[in-house]
Amino acid sequence: MASTTELKNLTPDEEDAFRLVNEGKYDEVIRLIDSSKVRVNCLDSTGMNLLDQASHKGDVNFVQQLIERGANVDNKAQNDGFTCLMFAALRGNPHLCDLLLTHGARAHAVTKMNKTATEMAALVNNHECVSIINSYISREEVDVILHPQGKQSSEIYPESLVDLLHLLTRRHLIHPILIAIELYKRPECIDYRKKMIYVVDMLFERQMRTKEPNEILAMKLWFVLTGLRKIEEFVKVKQQEKDLRNLMRGYIRALSAWKEVDNVIRRSFLERFLFSTSLGFPYQHSLIFKALGRALKEVKPGRFPNVFTVICSVLFGQRFVVTSGFCSLCGKPKSEFECSKCTVSPV
Repeated sequence: MASTTELKNLTPDEEDAFRLVNEGKYDEVIRLIDSSKVRVNCLDSTGMNLLDQASHKGDVNFVQQLIERGANVDNKAQNDGFTCLMFAALRGNPHLCDLLLTHGARAHAVTKMNKTATEMAALVNNHECVSIINSYISREEVDVILHPQGKQSSEIYPESLVDLLHLLTRRHLIHPILIAIELYKRPECIDYRKKMIYVVDMLFERQMRTKEPNEILAMKLWFVLTGLRKIEEFVKVKQQEKDLRNLMRGYIRALSAWKEVDNVIRRSFLERFLFSTSLGFPYQHSLIFKALGRALKEVKPGRFPNVFTVICSVLFGQRFVVTSGFCSLCGKPKSEFECSKCTVSPV
């Protein structure tokens, strides 16, 4: 591996590459790298590599292309100790933070001012980035539970199952309808419901049975775990239905149905689900359970703020709720559509 001094010794093409990144001419940078005229991990005078600069610019596609070409997600040469994840957090790009974490970026790296990526994101009110970094679970953690002996495990599960479990556990997708939709979109995973429950249960228990429990992550996983358990219960009740994908559609419809209760039109099934899940959290001595209980006492069924919004404000912060723009059907944050226009809804 080349030394920092060698990586800072730039050729004219490499100097051009940094300039092109600043100008947003990403295709030209990729062309220079592919033609071997530019080292993907070369450093500018401040110790930033091209990935650091790309993360600062916030272009997810460009960052992905650099990573595919071997860019170092753990560059430690930046003068002030900044990492690509810190630049992404400051930029306020949650998808970019997730991408970098997935490829090995260190969540707990600190700058020379002793600041982490999470602290820097919070400083500029990028609370979705804070949530993603704080509650991140790696793909390897999921895979090792599915395959404890690696390739010699008694059963090898499809990559799509690992990917789905990783998606559900690493992001703040706690809405039961969205959990069901993600499973519906992957019909090859529906038969592995019990294994999914087992994996999420293992991850959930790990968060609380440590010297430093992660209560927020535990509560988030509890919602995912309960969502999967409810799906399994629904499938058992409707076991005469052989088309599992069609059955999932029925489950989503049931959760999203509007009913008039006490002269108020609301999603009563969904509200009961969220209330019972919150109150069913097994670690009732925890601060997060007590905080959630206090907040839910103020919720009036069918009124705003609704139960899902209150849960998210407790878990991820009020600022996250204010800036997220949840889909009114599935609760997906930063959704461009709502209700029947939701792009992830199969119903």
